[in-house]
Amino acid sequence: MKDEQFDEYIKSKLREEPVLTFGDNIDETINKAMKKAKKAKFRATRMIAAAIVFLGLGATATVLLQGQQDQPKMSQKNENIQANKEKLSQLAAVDVEREKERLVSEGYLLEAGSDLPEVSGPSSSALKDVRYTSTLKDYIYNSRSTVKGKVLGVKYIIGEHSAYTKAKFLVEESYSGLYKPGDIVTVVRAGAIITHYEMIIKEEIDKKFNIPEAELEQAKQKMVVVDNWGGEMIFPDESMILFIGDRVETDDLNDEAYYVSGPVVKFKGKEILIPDSRMEEGYIFEEFFFTKQLSVFVEKLASIVKEKENYSKEKAIEAAYNFLSEQDRQQITNLENSSVRFSSRGIYYKTPKNVIVVTFMLKNDQPLTVILKEEYQLYKITK
Repeated sequence: MKDEQFDEYIKSKLREEPVLTFGDNIDETINKAMKKAKKAKFRATRMIAAAIVFLGLGATATVLLQGQQDQPKMSQKNENIQANKEKLSQLAAVDVEREKERLVSEGYLLEAGSDLPEVSGPSSSALKDVRYTSTLKDYIYNSRSTVKGKVLGVKYIIGEHSAYTKAKFLVEESYSGLYKPGDIVTVVRAGAIITHYEMIIKEEIDKKFNIPEAELEQAKQKMVVVDNWGGEMIFPDESMILFIGDRVETDDLNDEAYYVSGPVVKFKGKEILIPDSRMEEGYIFEEFFFTKQLSVFVEKLASIVKEKENYSKEKAIEAAYNFLSEQDRQQITNLENSSVRFSSRGIYYKTPKNVIVVTFMLKNDQPLTVILKEEYQLYKITK
């Protein structure tokens, strides 16, 4: 195509541009824009875009110059803005003060005590093998939901086997799971702050030793931390990221409560509060507290959540079940309640990385375990 023909072609395309307003002298305006576009050495569709730039229509030109690759970015940005608006709207709908009044009537504490005992304690030996090899990815994959928010109130419960903290948690942001901003979730975490007297009764120490009455009375004035297994306690008005696990039974059977697994990641403003490493000694400390910047932690968390989109406990159970013999299948008591656990580092470092362990309970009360590799392929079946 000759230069004259090319110029006429560009002019015709410019005239077709619906957003252009040329004024009275269309050809003169286009010619000036064309000359400037030629100096910029643009050709073809870029020539059209360049001409539009020089005609003063920057926004339209930008779209043409950058192509459609930027359109998804703009779309994503708009979606993020809309999501933030919805989140703020959902949070604004929560009457926090009224909720706190209700919690007080139910026996919840809205403030941490002024004279808190030292929060420390031995790690549970029963959990060490799981905790020492568990990564951030493991807790995200194995949790029911991963959320960010604030503790509204706590209640310390002395259960049949151990003491625990029951907390009302306001979800401000949900990274995975069914919760949404504005939801108030009842969560349970091991450990409670009780009187020394309550601990004596709980552990039946008074039945093993003859403790003087005066000493028992004195024990009622002293607070202690029990059953926290080396992990941090959670207190009212603290902001944190939680990994919420399965439903658990509490003192109130009508209260739908869920267990908090893994360490709690507390933050204030934009900064993560790094705990004493002894407090979370049962976990791979650097997996959770590798940065003080909340945004950096959330970015890593979000990338793992994205990976989790291809993971499904239901799919793992189905795949494991299909690898069993018909005889084994008939011995399974409750297929839906089968245990599923993801392990990024493998089981005791003896299996491949990123395995899924599916455990079925049989009619003889014995477990049948199927270990799956990536892509839900069989690695091993053990009884």
